[in-house]
Amino acid sequence: MASELRVDKIVPVDGVPTGGGGGIIQIVQVTTDQQVENAFSSETTLLTKSITPKFSNSKILVCVNCCGVGSRGTGTSFSLRIKRGSTRIWAIGNYGGYATGSGAEAYPSGMYLDSPATTSAVTYTLTGTRTNGSDNCYFNHMNSTGTGSQAGSSMTLMEVSA
Repeated sequence: MASELRVDKIVPVDGVPTGGGGGIIQIVQVTTDQQVENAFSSETTLLTKSITPKFSNSKILVCVNCCGVGSRGTGTSFSLRIKRGSTRIWAIGNYGGYATGSGAEAYPSGMYLDSPATTSAVTYTLTGTRTNGSDNCYFNHMNSTGTGSQAGSSMTLMEVSA
């Protein structure tokens, strides 16, 4: 006969810290190794994932790790942003290229603790936009081709108890 233990909440011995959380409730993740290179003249979706919080007072920790990000020239910048729905909530940074036009390999990452205040599904998106210049920009670029040769990027969403 199997035993089963079920709990609704675990609170640390000293209580939940102000503005902090007591633990991870759920985790979801999206990954891609698809290489993208183009003008990025308008905001382009690179990663998107939804999470449905179990509690309205939970926070969502958004963790983004990217590989092979940049542009083909020094006068061109490529900007990465995190959005909740259609609202920009965090900027990861701007990435430029080398004068040779060969591209620069940046490996940006970022984290943001969000408070969506809902138990409805919330969609988070990583977007890329060329912010100045006219050279192509790229995402998941590794200077090689073929299956498995591109870099991998991920976005992980963690529901954190209040």
